[in-house]
Amino acid sequence: MRLQRDLDYLLIAGTLILVLFGIIMIYSSTHNFAYNPDFGTYYLRQFMWAIFGLILMFVIANIDYQILIEVSHIFYILTLVLLIATFLFGGRIAGAQRWFRLGPISIQSSEIAKISIILMLVRFFTDQKGKIGIVSGLFFAFIIVMIPMALIIKQPDLGTALLFIPTVFCMLYIVGVRLKYLGYILGGFAFSFPFIWLLLKEYQKLRLLTFLNPGMDPRGAGYNVIQSQIAIGSGGFFGKGLMHGTQVQLNFVPEHHTDFIFAVIGEEVGFFGVLIILLLYLFIIFQGIKIVTLARDMTGVLIAIGITTLIAIQTIINIGMTMGILPVTGIPLPFMSYGGSSLLTNMCAIGILLSVHRCSTKFLG
Repeated sequence: MRLQRDLDYLLIAGTLILVLFGIIMIYSSTHNFAYNPDFGTYYLRQFMWAIFGLILMFVIANIDYQILIEVSHIFYILTLVLLIATFLFGGRIAGAQRWFRLGPISIQSSEIAKISIILMLVRFFTDQKGKIGIVSGLFFAFIIVMIPMALIIKQPDLGTALLFIPTVFCMLYIVGVRLKYLGYILGGFAFSFPFIWLLLKEYQKLRLLTFLNPGMDPRGAGYNVIQSQIAIGSGGFFGKGLMHGTQVQLNFVPEHHTDFIFAVIGEEVGFFGVLIILLLYLFIIFQGIKIVTLARDMTGVLIAIGITTLIAIQTIINIGMTMGILPVTGIPLPFMSYGGSSLLTNMCAIGILLSVHRCSTKFLG
């Protein structure tokens, strides 16, 4: 019974509500083309991934997070192998080579990288025992991140790769790197943007330009955002009802069960439903911050900071993208967008947070 009391049931409840709500919205947005010969029934497949994710979440929650850090280098190496395998043998969908197929299962290797990079960084920082050198410390930290980032960018998946930057910065700040040095690094990125621009693919450049002016290509690169904004704005306070959103049901909003699931929420359940979803995300982030304060050591603090930041940044980018206040990146909405790799990764991340909470409260109690 002690083990059960040490679990953060509020965090579990908030996560499961988001997952179940996501399954409902996936059903609502795909019932007109509910069966796909390649994927089967979308909402049932997501439900099965959710059950598997729930099992993984509880298994990980009952593993001491110190053990996860001890084997983090193995996860990291396996992630690099999977990223390289995806680059060499992965399937190409819509011009992107992001999925590696194992029998009937497609694995998005960049999703797995999110967890393994955080764990590997935590291992590196804790091995330094609080003595992070400005040159050597930052250099090795960015090497850990940049190798998988380069492979992810090559897929190409620039949006996912950029997720690691704010996550790493938060962790660096926690281990004692001064803000001015982090500011210098950001300044370096800003200064190098003209060179980075030359390396971007044409569709990536077009996405950035249409973000600044969506009307410049309303039937092309700006189409997704414009239709998403129409869907969200037309939902009113209570929405048009499940399976009654015209923009979604008539397929004006593309990728509405994956990247643009938030547009479905806005149109079909309105501002009221959107507010509930936002409050749930804020609650999960708040619980993550609370776990940071409870952590018994720097390892637990860094894990909780890294995972909480990752979930928060993904949520902000996806919602900002669908509302047109951030560029389109293709980052899914955590726990709600259709996709097994994303859902399992995020539920494993919650499992690690639960592990930090369980070990910390057991230690304090």
